[in-house]
Amino acid sequence: RWGWLTKFELGFYLTRKRNGELFGETLLRYNKISEYKLRVLLKQQEIEQPKICKYFIQNKIIDNKILFEYLNTLKEHNIKYSKQIKNKIYITNERKYL
Repeated sequence: RWGWLTKFELGFYLTRKRNGELFGETLLRYNKISEYKLRVLLKQQEIEQPKICKYFIQNKIIDNKILFEYLNTLKEHNIKYSKQIKNKIYITNERKYL
């Protein structure tokens, strides 16, 4: 969408993802995106998610209950990950002054 990754790069970094690692973490590890860009992507995901959910429910692709259970799990994950990113930024900024 924003031209930060080509289709080739997307495939390449998906294959480099470690077990249990989030895709954004992989991109950070390879210095492909900044922490700021990752936050932008996560915010965009948050905006787009309701539209996608509505599509799946309207087209009876997934049951409401299952979808909302998944979304709650995803929300908890995003909160945890957001806190991890904030802690990393704090540590990074702190090291600049040491």
